Amino acid sequence: MDSRLCLLSLCMVLAGCASSRPGTSPTAVDVAPSATSACVDAATARDIWTRIDKRLNAIMLDPQHKGIGEVATGTALTKMQGYIQTTLVANKLTEREVDTLDSLSVSDPACNRGSLRLVVTSTAVADDYLRPDGSVDHSNPLVGAHTHVVEMFDRVAGTWRESDSLRLDRVTPSPPLV
Repeated sequence: MDSRLCLLSLCMVLAGCASSRPGTSPTAVDVAPSATSACVDAATARDIWTRIDKRLNAIMLDPQHKGIGEVATGTALTKMQGYIQTTLVANKLTEREVDTLDSLSVSDPACNRGSLRLVVTSTAVADDYLRPDGSVDHSNPLVGAHTHVVEMFDRVAGTWRESDSLRLDRVTPSPPLV
């Protein structure tokens, strides 16, 4: 193996480990690509997406909406901050969302420290907007809809953060189960 590639791989692994707090295990957003390939494989990509999605859902549910800068950067951060301010904070709401990952494919595996690009299909299982007392103000009428999105992730200070997203199609409700 080329010594530069080996050194680069070692640096990426160390960067992922260094971003964790002492006494805790690294979160998926801290996962470095395989030391041998310097690219993100499908399993690691799924782990990165799942953990960032869970953190984003937790941030939307938190009345203070803290931590968005830890999981998003660039255009994604700007979009999410705007959504939080105009949809949640302005209306004194939080959002309780549960979604399932239906499929995920890696269209760019972020080799050589590039951006990770994923094509994702997910389904909203629940999406409630909550008042400060915890009661439901309203629910998203598109629960059950499949969304097809291209999502990009970049490493920032050794952690994965969502950097942009692009919806591939209009959101359409899935047919009711009989």
